[in-house]
Amino acid sequence: MSLRIDTVEPIAGALVIGDTGLGVLGSSIPATGTHGPAFAYGSVLGQPGYASKEYRATVGALPPGLTLRANEDTSFVATAADGVYVVPWTLFEDGVEIGSSTFTLRFGVGPGT
Repeated sequence: MSLRIDTVEPIAGALVIGDTGLGVLGSSIPATGTHGPAFAYGSVLGQPGYASKEYRATVGALPPGLTLRANEDTSFVATAADGVYVVPWTLFEDGVEIGSSTFTLRFGVGPGT
């Protein structure tokens, strides 16, 4: 077993200490869950050789009223009052930022709302 200690901050304001790598293998990002696939699933699936690369995502500022717990594999648990919430996030592949996007959560409203 090896231990990785990064002195260059891959996450602003954080010192990463843990097992080798920066995230989970693309093959470990869930395609299904209580509310559908993990929020990075579609973005990771489109990357060449995704199954053997490591991915992590950071979530930006949450909309007011939304509570979100995102797991390392980008599965999540969220709670909020009825409404539509757009969540910004950034994807990293093998420790390198490859893009930003958003995902939408709907509570008590239909998909067309």
